[in-house]
Amino acid sequence: MRQKECAMAGPLDGLVVVDASWGMPAAISTMMLADYGARVVKIERPGGGADANANVRKSTDRGKWSVEADLRTDEGRDTVRQLLAVADVFVESFGAGKADELGLGYDALHEQFPELVYASVTGYGTSGPLAARPGYEALLNARLGQMAEQTGHREGPIFLGHPTVSYGTAFITTRSASCPRCAPASSTAPVRSSTPRCSTACSRSRR
Repeated sequence: MRQKECAMAGPLDGLVVVDASWGMPAAISTMMLADYGARVVKIERPGGGADANANVRKSTDRGKWSVEADLRTDEGRDTVRQLLAVADVFVESFGAGKADELGLGYDALHEQFPELVYASVTGYGTSGPLAARPGYEALLNARLGQMAEQTGHREGPIFLGHPTVSYGTAFITTRSASCPRCAPASSTAPVRSSTPRCSTACSRSRR
């Protein structure tokens, strides 16, 4: 008799996530969503992008499906909208204002898909004087004095070996993206989640 393979469904089984993000925080977040059973569809740049063969992606892309689409073209954006028609969550990390320029901003997508959870990962938020600044891990560590606090083999600022800010941002984003599974069945309120990496770093610094 042939033995049947039995796989236990994860707590997010049935949740569909369209991942149009780049960078470590969003990649870790959507990795965790996939680990917990969500179907994550990653939007790939034509040719896979410069980081297509990076070792870190072998980990963070596990369990994900992928669709190639050039978001600079109408055809590529139409592909994303077709996926969003059956999705619960959209994750992006284009940077402040970039999603609106592509026609994939919150207002445009909320009008078309009112129940879609829209999750943005940014460096300093989507508005304000710092919104356009790059929010890379090392820059945030330096700006908030975390490098100065890190002890090491020499005097002066030390680069932090663990991407604490990226992981913290990923945890918050994952919690927000799982809202469709946490909300009461009667709830149809739209959800917009914006997770600035700076806020995560500040929270860590205050501890």
